[in-house]
Amino acid sequence: MVPSDYVRRLRAHVGHDWLLLPSAVALVERQSGELLLVRQADMADWSLPGGAIELGETPTQAVVREVAEETGLDIEEVELVTVVGGPRYQVVYASGDQVEYTSAIYRSRCRADQEPVPDGVELVELCWCPPERLAEYSMIPYVQNLLADLGLLADTTGCRQGAAGSCEDA
Repeated sequence: MVPSDYVRRLRAHVGHDWLLLPSAVALVERQSGELLLVRQADMADWSLPGGAIELGETPTQAVVREVAEETGLDIEEVELVTVVGGPRYQVVYASGDQVEYTSAIYRSRCRADQEPVPDGVELVELCWCPPERLAEYSMIPYVQNLLADLGLLADTTGCRQGAAGSCEDA
């Protein structure tokens, strides 16, 4: 996670202590129904594109901006699915920073002619996953909880990763 100037200013006062932050997360689907998963530079497990909502920005603007910054995708059909928060949405980063997110979750599509590319700063890897294979991916607990709460993830047994971010058959 690359913190915004706002979060850096807060961290100057609270150190690594818990912050409650608003964020926006995208469930980006392509025409085939596969879901975009991302691997952040500072985490080993898979996640979803998204990030903190900036001062003066709406949640919808934030999710569109975050997806574009992280993956180069211009998403469309952006629709609010739910808002989540509480202890199941806490993250402790490698830096020691502790965050509890209240997140607006959006479903969106990318155009058929677009392929995502990781920004190389926040994200180091991307892959498309069929919904029925989500349980095969090792995900950060925040994302596991989110997908389970949405009924998209019934089994959290972990993943055997194959080449280029695709899951191998079990």
